[in-house]
Formats: sequence, C-alpha cells, structure tokens
Amino acid sequence: MWFVLERTTFGFRLRFTGANVEAARYGGINTKSVTVAALVISGSLAGLAGSSLILGGESTSMSDNFSANFGFQGIVVALLARNHPIACIPAALLFALLRQGGGLMEARVGVPSSVVMITQGLVILLVAGSGFLLERRRSVRVDAEASVEAEAAAPFVPQAG
Repeated sequence: MWFVLERTTFGFRLRFTGANVEAARYGGINTKSVTVAALVISGSLAGLAGSSLILGGESTSMSDNFSANFGFQGIVVALLARNHPIACIPAALLFALLRQGGGLMEARVGVPSSVVMITQGLVILLVAGSGFLLERRRSVRVDAEASVEAEAAAPFVPQAG
C-alpha cells in the first residue's frame, strides 16, 4: 500500500482527493471515481483480512464474538501511525503486544486486564496531544517569523520628542 500511495499516479490522486475534494476536482481529477475505487480497494482488503481470520482459525465459521474490537483497534493503530502505511506495522505490533500481554498478565500474575485498556488510552491521548502540540508549535513559529519579517520590512520612522 505504501508503494501504491506514494509512487503511483493513482496514489497521488487518492491522497489529493482525501486532502481536499474541491481542489482535486479543480485540478482535473474525477473525485467520484477515485472515491469509489478507494472504497472498493479498502473493502477488498478488509474482506481479505476477515477471510484469513475465518479460514485460519480453529473452526471455519463465524462465532458471536468474531470481531473482538478489531475495527476499534484498527482505528487506534491508524491514529498512532498518523495514517502512514509503513508506520502501521510497529503500531499494530505495539497494540498486539499490549493485548496479548494483558491476557498473560491477568492469567499469570493476577493484574487486571483493564490496566491494558488504561495504557492504550494513555497512548492514544499522548499521540493525539503530541500532534496538537506540534501543529500549535508550527503555527506559532510561522506567526513569529512573519512578525519579525514585517518589522524588518517596515520603514524606520524617527519619533519626534
């Protein structure tokens, strides 16, 4: 997916449409076809992942608790990876380790598994907060540089006194 998104014209159109639909439409991209293609591809990948879970399991049928919050985990992994396909791998490994380690901690040591949920929540808050702080820092820096440039460009006017 990284190669498709970063190195192909379809990936450029997909990223451009995702960033700003109106600008992509103005740039000559057929945004409806790109949106439909994105939905079809993402649905195909989700179906492939789901089929591997069903066919690779102990029984080849779905049970009542089949998904076990995989959708929520996927959203959290994408948030932690900041929507970068390569960064999803270590983020998914982190949450898989937390999930599996929480079960082992509960079984062997007696630590409640809710500690894992608290840890996941803290990771989400820290990642979201760091993104907010980085964006705020960038905007403050740009504003400060603009005011310095404006002061340098302003003509010097001596005051009478």
